[in-house]
Amino acid sequence: MEVNLAKLARFFAIGPVPRSREAPPFRNRSSVPPSPMRSRQVNFFLTPRDQAELLGKLDPAGQFVYVAWRRKDGGLDILQTSTVRQMGKEALTIYIVRADDLDAISFNDVGDFSSVDVIRSPVIEFNRCYMDDQHLSRGRFYIVNSYFDQDGQIARKDEGFLKWSERLISKTRRCLKKDPDSFFHIGAEALQLKEAGFKLPVV
Repeated sequence: MEVNLAKLARFFAIGPVPRSREAPPFRNRSSVPPSPMRSRQVNFFLTPRDQAELLGKLDPAGQFVYVAWRRKDGGLDILQTSTVRQMGKEALTIYIVRADDLDAISFNDVGDFSSVDVIRSPVIEFNRCYMDDQHLSRGRFYIVNSYFDQDGQIARKDEGFLKWSERLISKTRRCLKKDPDSFFHIGAEALQLKEAGFKLPVV
């Protein structure tokens, strides 16, 4: 085989590959600093009956306070029940609060109204499930544990709130089954409806 000496010489004269053309160095995930924004959630499919049964197990003494997502007349809008009374006509997002934490709730000003600030407030965001005659949408409990404060420092929520909310998340998972298709949790009646042909979109 004839070797082209001129091409071979040019090849070895190139030298090392420029840094910009090299593959980026491997970055061990453990070396990446963790985000100060920490949160937890549990997703589920619940019919109104499933929801009532779950909350009865989570709060047998009836001490949960349910708060609407936006202010009413400049103050908290305390709800009498967590039940969706007019499906499709009222907001599905509400908040679960301990009575002692009501004064610690902060708000975000959005246009001409204020909404609960889930990041800074000691609240559990409760996205209730939408249900019609063919579909049951996904809901969830969502909790923010820590965040950046106004000075750019990491702020961790009250330990009492964190322990309470952690127990609520853990008990929710124990009380519900796992949907084998979505891997979300599911109530007993929701599972029966799914087996009967009900659609459970995960988005």
